[in-house]
Amino acid sequence: METPPSFTNRLGTVAYQLYESTTGVTVTQKENIKITKEEYQIFRSKLDSLITQVKVLELKLDASSIPYTKGKDENWKKD
Repeated sequence: METPPSFTNRLGTVAYQLYESTTGVTVTQKENIKITKEEYQIFRSKLDSLITQVKVLELKLDASSIPYTKGKDENWKKD
């Protein structure tokens, strides 16, 4: 069974195709970038919702003094 590519696969494919390319961007590549942007927006809204839920859970854990690793939110790359 064939599955559609993820937005990261689409982006990776376009990057690979354009690497050291001396020709212009194709219509297919432009379409893949457009689809990637749309799919990323959907993913990002779900991720933001999840981050909000985790913050609520962290507040509950703080209130009950249960140990956990704090602060692993949307800024995790800065660590």
